[in-house]
Amino acid sequence: MAESRIAQARSRGSASVYQLHELVAPSTARRVSGLIDRLNTPNGELAGEHPSNPGRAPSDYLQALELVSGAAQTMQSMEEQSARIQTKAFELMQQARSERQEAHERMADLANQLTASVARAGELERQLAEAELRAQTAEQWLGRFMETVNEAFAVRKSRLAEADLTVAS
Repeated sequence: MAESRIAQARSRGSASVYQLHELVAPSTARRVSGLIDRLNTPNGELAGEHPSNPGRAPSDYLQALELVSGAAQTMQSMEEQSARIQTKAFELMQQARSERQEAHERMADLANQLTASVARAGELERQLAEAELRAQTAEQWLGRFMETVNEAFAVRKSRLAEADLTVAS
């Protein structure tokens, strides 16, 4: 996998490597641009330099190796950060799945409770209707009883009034 990344980086060219390095380590961007320009220019075309300058080549190669080492370290740290992010994302995904499962179970429990509550409400409505019917029946019986009592007292009162009239005469 690392070999394919190296091959991809080589195929992208020096400009994309420079851009990556500029994003990751902006403090060395100026050094990198000069070095990349020197690496891209053939030895005979360097302005003011002779291709036979043997002391300059090791310095350029050391700088190039330092840059490659820095880029490799940067890529390694990016891969480590990516692995941490992937681990955290996996943990969050597992937590979300667990919470979703709990939510579904809670919803099923609430649906069962709702069904039981609806059944209980129906039973209470039936009992209320029966109680109202009994209350109406009791009120009718009480009304008839009151009429009977009032009629009995009216008859009794009229008889007492007649008796008083006959005794007074």
